[in-house]
Amino acid sequence: MTPEPTASLPVTRFTPSSAPESPSPVQTELTPAITAAPGAGIQAPGWLWPLLGALGLLVVGGGAGWLLGRRRRAAEADAAPDPQPVATSAPSPGPPPLARPAPAASPPRAPAAQVAAPPGPLVTELRPLRAAIRDGMVVLDFELFIQNRGPESADNIRATLTLFGANPQQDAQIEAFQAAARMAPGSEPFSIAAGNVHMLNGQVSLPADQMQAVMMQGKQMFVPIVPVALRWYAGLSIKTLRDAFMIGTAPAQGGDRLGPLWVERAGEGFGRLAAKRYATKVPSA
Repeated sequence: MTPEPTASLPVTRFTPSSAPESPSPVQTELTPAITAAPGAGIQAPGWLWPLLGALGLLVVGGGAGWLLGRRRRAAEADAAPDPQPVATSAPSPGPPPLARPAPAASPPRAPAAQVAAPPGPLVTELRPLRAAIRDGMVVLDFELFIQNRGPESADNIRATLTLFGANPQQDAQIEAFQAAARMAPGSEPFSIAAGNVHMLNGQVSLPADQMQAVMMQGKQMFVPIVPVALRWYAGLSIKTLRDAFMIGTAPAQGGDRLGPLWVERAGEGFGRLAAKRYATKVPSA
């Protein structure tokens, strides 16, 4: 089912369905990617390179000092006269050696704080399935799970989503999208009884030349952000939900941080994707 998009707000195409009891993970399969549209991008911070240079100089300087010291000690050893034997008495037993205390283990790194879901009866969870760059577009397929934790049914729910890349203005862009989503047609309406879960299959896309890229170590990377807006009827009142998710490669085992999507790897696949809730620092109206 395809709602009509507006000129100022991209609207996702949805295929509403009931949530599976135990959804299985979906393997990422990407079509061959085209070259991302060239753009200025955001260069790595300028302070990073002097820092790396200083570290390199410290390593080289330390190595040179160690080498010079070694040569000096070797020369002093060659110039020293051979020691003469000296008669000594039998050594007396000394105190027993003290046991060295075991070094204290460094505390494990605290995991990154999880962003709490927005308050309200409806709670969303975004599961990214696959991402690709094809035909000049960045495309993200996803499942959106919506749980009704409230005491009453949520009726005539409409969902609106969009896609853009992480950038210095992302918080303001999310807030602007959420404000405009109140008047957007959104998805086909659906209802969720109290305690139930509903799932939407969907896709969001963005022209590749509008996806903000960051240059790191001479390679382009990007971090997709998917804002989510819901509105529905609860009794005689209209309720809304504002949410947003940041997309990246799934954390390594034991880790908790998403990895970036490298443009050059789009053809072979970005690997397993994951999403984390993102909260703006701009107060909502």
